[in-house]
Amino acid sequence: MSTRPRHFGLVTAGLLLTLAACSGGDNPGAAGATGDTPAAGAASGAATGAAQPAGQGPAAVLNEAIAIDPKVRDVVKRLSEECLRGQGVTEIPPRKPEKSFGSPAVQFSPTEEEAKEVGYGYSETSGEDEEDEFTFSSPAAEQRYIKALSGDGGEELGGCTKEARVKVYGAVSGPRSPVTEIGESAQRAYGSDRDVKAKLKSWRDCLAKAGHPGLVDPEDALRYAQYFHYPVGSRPGGVVPEGGPWPRKTARQKEITFALADAGCADSTGLRDAQQKAWDKALGDAVDERSAQVFGYIDAMKAALERGQRELKG
Repeated sequence: MSTRPRHFGLVTAGLLLTLAACSGGDNPGAAGATGDTPAAGAASGAATGAAQPAGQGPAAVLNEAIAIDPKVRDVVKRLSEECLRGQGVTEIPPRKPEKSFGSPAVQFSPTEEEAKEVGYGYSETSGEDEEDEFTFSSPAAEQRYIKALSGDGGEELGGCTKEARVKVYGAVSGPRSPVTEIGESAQRAYGSDRDVKAKLKSWRDCLAKAGHPGLVDPEDALRYAQYFHYPVGSRPGGVVPEGGPWPRKTARQKEITFALADAGCADSTGLRDAQQKAWDKALGDAVDERSAQVFGYIDAMKAALERGQRELKG
């Protein structure tokens, strides 16, 4: 049994998709806002209370751009494996399902129902979804695989990965995703919303009266709650629960109690409605401003997917 956050995976200010310059649409990675938490990134998926884009309008277009990315990455990997087998490489790590890297979002406080049921989502899991790590039969076999996959290790990507990417994209680099830029633009606009700022101040005052001073926003509250279970290290510029470590059951109850206080303050101040209204507008405006980039990216990735699928069938 292990204790880990079940829903930890924010896409908030400072935690947006980043794309490596040479990787185009199929190698984004997450950057930063949770570096001050001991178990940052321990699990994937939307955090409890995360506001997600609606399923229509500009957000639907953005979601289409996000959804096609793992499909293309999967085709690239399949073609890379075909190339490896063609070169006589027999030891190849199992291919795992490609996942979307998520939509830009802001963090909500949990609802009262969520708080009672799961707190912030830090819960006991059996580890049934954890897979055994692949092990090569020898260091020589591992090196053979790495060299065939990536080339000789020069500045330019090579080997079967390069071959697969050229087949799919027509070049080593894929089309540049606009998701990061859109998310950052939306966050800037959202962060300047006066109503959200006012409601956040009321929310902070409410939590302080409930015995939880020094918190900034619902994202900060989520990070704070993690320390009931992982009471090590520190949060620069932020408070942590005092008195730990606690037994697992006690930590769980403290998390739920805090989540209920957070939920109550969000309800009484109207913070959620203000957040949702501001975020919907900010994200919609950001997508509209870059609609040509978004549609261009979708078209380019669709074409790449079709090329890759033809290669696999051939």
